[in-house]
Amino acid sequence: MNTDRIHQLLYERKVGITPIRAQVLDLLMSNARSYSLSEIEDEFPDADRSTLYRTLKTFEKERLVHSVQENQSTKYLYCEEDCGDGLCHHNFHLHFHCKNCDKTVCIEEVSLNPDSIPEGFSLAGLTFAASGICRECSDAAD
Repeated sequence: MNTDRIHQLLYERKVGITPIRAQVLDLLMSNARSYSLSEIEDEFPDADRSTLYRTLKTFEKERLVHSVQENQSTKYLYCEEDCGDGLCHHNFHLHFHCKNCDKTVCIEEVSLNPDSIPEGFSLAGLTFAASGICRECSDAAD
């Protein structure tokens, strides 16, 4: 765990630093994949479910993570880029779900331009997702 970096991120976003928040953020930062609340519970069996839920919602509100709908479940991903303007949390970039390893990753290189929405429409959110086989699984199959 890079404690200094995690504490810095929480401090910058004005999120109170607690051991469980630091641990959850470390989990999300250390793994390039999405996690459901249940999966995070499995990682921290001694933590209270409502504490974990509130932690994820706080992180989402403060733009540390964003959520994606995946297989009728909400999953959370660490937001690597600076989302100071909040635009990345409208999910304008592609979320790719691997059917083989069950990871979801952000693909920033594939995105939608929010300026292409016709005049008179106000975009509040957008789901931009694809599924298939990720690079790691494809390489492993070769």
